[in-house]
Amino acid sequence: KMIDTQTTKPQDYTDPLFNGELLTLQEAATLLKVTRKTLYAWKRAGKIRTVKIAGSLVRIPRADLANLITA
Repeated sequence: KMIDTQTTKPQDYTDPLFNGELLTLQEAATLLKVTRKTLYAWKRAGKIRTVKIAGSLVRIPRADLANLITA
């Protein structure tokens, strides 16, 4: 299952897929046992989506990681 490849806008924080939990790239990489570089590649490939907060800070919804694991 592919996820929207566009970066999510701040107003989308209410998206039910977020479940209110956003992870840093390092947290997500640690959970998945991959590098941050791999996460960026997955973002470009449309496997995960990211949320930009406070300018250039990037977060990944925890639900998207669950989708990766169960896909």
